[in-house]
Amino acid sequence: MTRLIAGLALALFPALSRAVPLSEVSKIVGGSDAAPNQFPFQAALLHDDQLFCGGVLLNSNTILTAAHCSEKYKESEVWVRLGSNFYHTGGILVGVSKIIANPDFNMDTINRDIALWTLITPVTESDSIKFAILPEQGSDPPVDEVTIVSGWGSIKAEDITIPNALQFADIKIVDRVDCNAKYQGAKMPTVTTDMFCATESDRGACKGDSGGPLIIDRTGVLIGLVSWTGGCASEFPAVFTRIGNLIYWINQNLS
Repeated sequence: MTRLIAGLALALFPALSRAVPLSEVSKIVGGSDAAPNQFPFQAALLHDDQLFCGGVLLNSNTILTAAHCSEKYKESEVWVRLGSNFYHTGGILVGVSKIIANPDFNMDTINRDIALWTLITPVTESDSIKFAILPEQGSDPPVDEVTIVSGWGSIKAEDITIPNALQFADIKIVDRVDCNAKYQGAKMPTVTTDMFCATESDRGACKGDSGGPLIIDRTGVLIGLVSWTGGCASEFPAVFTRIGNLIYWINQNLS
């Protein structure tokens, strides 16, 4: 399908001793332009008209994103663009009234990297705007499941210029135990049961626009949020927030 080298959002570690989520730059290298309305749940999170993270529309007034995307700015300082393949134009632009990050999240462990944003004005579903499909509580994607990650990012590894069009790429789920062993060997955060990993031999996530969606290719069910990684298309798989383990928390806090 496509080749993902750097992906949506994730954290690129400044040193091998510690992985840190970043959201300043987005990259999907070798990805493909999304077709109109291909990812109608995709949200662009903006500050001063600049993209800093991705997100997912859950219902008429709720965006799901990463907790580490939700600590830097106040509600009055951010906007959400929906219904467009272009983060800077088209669709609709909506303000945010409330941000709730999972109380168990912290930057040291990057565990439970999930947050809910309440929109000031409810939105209505259309051809270009639709709600994501959540997984069942306790669901865990099997190894080798083909998934799709989407977001805005550079199309060249050496270039951080953000392209106009939404990008997407396919990656496969990898074994959590094997993934964790790689990170523990490099003295990085533990890959917990609130996370899972995905990669390909020539694809992987890198620094970029965190909080973006990962869906199952065959069903379209939303299973993960881009969270962090230890390197770009390296031996370190990308790590995603496991939404299936946090459905109870999401439902308790939905607007």
